[in-house]
Amino acid sequence: MIHKCKICGKEIKNLGLSGLHFKFKHDLTIEKYCLLYDIDYKTKNQKKEEKQKNLINLDDYVECKICGFKASQLTSHITKIHKMTVQEYKEKYNSKVYSEKMIKNLKIKNSGKNNPFYKAHPNGFDYMTEKEKKEKFGMQKENHPLWGKKHSDESKRKNRETQFGRTLEEIHGKEKAHKVKNQISKSLSELYKSDYGIKLKKYFRLTALKRIEENYGIPYPNYNPSACEIFKKFDERNHTQGRYAIYGDGEYQIKELGYFPDYINFDLKLIIEVDEPYHEKSIQKSKDIDRQKEIQEFYPDFKFLRFKDSEMNKVLELDLCK
Repeated sequence: MIHKCKICGKEIKNLGLSGLHFKFKHDLTIEKYCLLYDIDYKTKNQKKEEKQKNLINLDDYVECKICGFKASQLTSHITKIHKMTVQEYKEKYNSKVYSEKMIKNLKIKNSGKNNPFYKAHPNGFDYMTEKEKKEKFGMQKENHPLWGKKHSDESKRKNRETQFGRTLEEIHGKEKAHKVKNQISKSLSELYKSDYGIKLKKYFRLTALKRIEENYGIPYPNYNPSACEIFKKFDERNHTQGRYAIYGDGEYQIKELGYFPDYINFDLKLIIEVDEPYHEKSIQKSKDIDRQKEIQEFYPDFKFLRFKDSEMNKVLELDLCK
């Protein structure tokens, strides 16, 4: 069912998956939005809480022996919350992970032709023609290269280990881990270039800054002391006052973006960034370009200048009349 946003009028196909829309567009959570406009909608967490309260019949749920959490099945709860495999849980606590009701339902669901894997199972091919078999499954039975093969104990062990924060090198070995990392890096690079990826990076950045501020106070980034000396001379010569680390009342934070420009002057409408040697690396250059683009879009009437660390004296030669 399509929902029309009460604030901006945008049509939303799935209200439950629209968290980013309300976060970035209206600075609201779905819960606050629904309360504000009296919308009858329950979030995943609210449904979960309600479901917990309604679990009265002993056949409907199974209780976690560690924390008392109740659910129809505990598999994901055990692995995600308690960081242990289902097998380890069963051995340690001698307890079931499925409720009686779910066990009955699974037996009914997975028996005979109701089994979701029935069509892929050799015994389920009788109702298909040879042409259908080839189109749907390719090689079948003994002719298939994977016919009768199972995961080795070593393969099962590696699959289990991925749940517990082991490094890729420990799981795959150094050479294969390098390839896996490159694949992940390439996928993330493509994601972060998209419009959604840019919003996602911004969300991560702002969330991290908020968490730092809540736990440790206002965050202050690293700064270049020699650049601050140049900024001070620049301000004195031009009878102005910009914002920068040491003498300029601290670096200014663009709260909407989560960035701290090296120097910003609202009177002159000027932003200056200093590039230390590490900015020459290709990965950092790409980040700097994206960062500059975001800042320029946020301050379209500001002049944005970049200087290498070794060329900072050029700041003093700026002609402000241009």
